[in-house]
Amino acid sequence: GDGLTLPTACNSFAALYAKGSMVGKRIYVEDGSFFREQVQWADKMMVYCPGWFTICGADLIDNGQWQAVSGHPGCYEITLSSIATTTNPYASVSNSNVLMLWKDDIQQGFTFTRPTLTDVYATPGAWIWNSSTKKLTLHTSDGNPPTAKYEVSTRTLTGHGGEGIYIEGMVGWKAGAVTTAGQQGYGILAYKSAKYVRCWGRSGWNHAGGCANTVATNPIEFIRCCFSNHERDHSQTPSTAFVANNAGGTVLTVIVEDCLCFMSSLPADELRDIGFYAHGSDVRVIWKGTNIARNFAYAAQFNRDNTSVNSTHIFQGTFVADTSYYGFLIGANMPASQDYGTLISKNCAQSAIWARSGGTVLLRSIDCLLGVWGAAVSASTTLTLKTGSQIIRSAAPTGTTNGIAINVGTNFHVSAQGVFFYNQGTVYMGDVPAAAGTDYNEFSTSDLRIYDYTAYSPSGSANVTDWQTVTGFDGHSTKSSRVAPATYFLIPSWNGTLPA
Repeated sequence: GDGLTLPTACNSFAALYAKGSMVGKRIYVEDGSFFREQVQWADKMMVYCPGWFTICGADLIDNGQWQAVSGHPGCYEITLSSIATTTNPYASVSNSNVLMLWKDDIQQGFTFTRPTLTDVYATPGAWIWNSSTKKLTLHTSDGNPPTAKYEVSTRTLTGHGGEGIYIEGMVGWKAGAVTTAGQQGYGILAYKSAKYVRCWGRSGWNHAGGCANTVATNPIEFIRCCFSNHERDHSQTPSTAFVANNAGGTVLTVIVEDCLCFMSSLPADELRDIGFYAHGSDVRVIWKGTNIARNFAYAAQFNRDNTSVNSTHIFQGTFVADTSYYGFLIGANMPASQDYGTLISKNCAQSAIWARSGGTVLLRSIDCLLGVWGAAVSASTTLTLKTGSQIIRSAAPTGTTNGIAINVGTNFHVSAQGVFFYNQGTVYMGDVPAAAGTDYNEFSTSDLRIYDYTAYSPSGSANVTDWQTVTGFDGHSTKSSRVAPATYFLIPSWNGTLPA
C-alpha cells in the first residue's frame, strides 16, 4: 500500500518509512495492529490509534526447525543465525545474545543467571543460548517436541526517539537484549521532547518504560500511561517499571500524570524492584494527578543521586502504593524543605514510608506494618507528617508493631503533628532525644489522636508532658475522638484504560 488511505495502508512502519520522510507527519494506526519491528519516531511525528497497537521486540521461532538433541530425551535445539539486529543510540548493544525466551507470551526463567548446558539437559523447562554457535537449547516441560508459541526477544527498544513527538495508544512489549554495559531494555523509551498519552510499556528488561535523556530538548510527558511486568530478579541492582533518568548536562523536565505501575504479584521474598523511580544529576520530575504503583519492593523511590540544585521532585497530586513491601522510599539527598504532597499506602508488608531524608508529607496509611520508618543519612533529619495524616489498621493488631519507628542511632526523628492513629500497636519506638547520636519523635500536644487498641510509649519523645500516659493496650486510649474510628480514607483508582 501507499499508506495514503485506509484501504492502502502500509503493513509495517518500515514500509511506511520507505515512502519518504515522516518528519512532522500525522500517522493513523488501525486498532489491534501488531508489528514485530523497532521503530524510531521521526521528529514532530504524531501517531494516533483509536484503540491500541502493539510494537513487539520479540520474533517468532519456527517450531519446524527444532532438532532433537541426541542422547538427551526432551531436549531440542535450533540455530538462530538470522536474529533481528537491534539498534540503540543510547547504549552499546551486543546483538548476538538472546535475552528473553517466551512461551505462549509467558517469559521463561530469569534472565540474569543462566544455567549451564548440563543444567538444561537435566531440568525440564530450562533453556540456554550459545552466542558462539547461535544455538538455542530447550528442555521442554513435558518432554515432547515444542508445539507452543515460542519467541525470542532481541530488540532493546520498541518505539523510541523523536523530538516534539506525540504518541497515543501504543503498547511496547517484550523489549530487551544484553548490552556491553549491562542490562538494557525499554518497552517505551523517550529520548527527546515527547508526549506519550494512553501508552503501555510491558515486559521490558530492566525497565518497562521511561526516559534516558542526554539532549537539551524537553519536556517529556507521560499521561495516563501504564508500565508493567519488567524483569525482576533476586540478585541484581534494582530494576524499575518506570524510570526518569538524565545523563546530565542540561536539566531534563519529566511530567508524570495519572500513570500506573504494576507487577502481576508481590513475591513472598523481598526483591529490589521499584515502581516509579527518578534519578540523575539534572532531572526535574513533576508528579501530577494520581499515580499508582502495585506489587513492588518499593512502590516509588524519590531520590537525588547527588546534591545538585537542578535535581528536583515537584508533587502536585497524590501517590498511591498498593500491596508493596515498602510503600515509599524517600532516598538520600532530598532537600529538607521538600513537600511530598499526599502519599497513600495500602497493604504494605513493611512501612508506608521508609525515610532516609526529611521533608513534609500528608500520609494516608492503612494496613501497613509501620507508618514511618526513619533512617537518617545525615545529622538531624526530620520528616514531618502534616496535620490530618492517618495511620490506620482495619483490625486490631496482634502484637506491639509500631505506628512510627526509628532505626536507633541515626539521629532521625519524625514530627507527628495532628496525626490520627487507629488500631495500632505502639505509636512510638526510638531513643531519648538527649542521647547523642540517637533519634526521637515529636508529637503535637494539641491535636494528636490515637484510638482503639493503640499503646502510646512517651519515653524519649518530645512535647508530650501534658498528655496522658498510656502504658498498655486499652479500648479507647484517646485524647480526642473528633475523628470517628470508622472514618477511613478512600483509595483512589487508576483512571486510565488497558487493552483487553
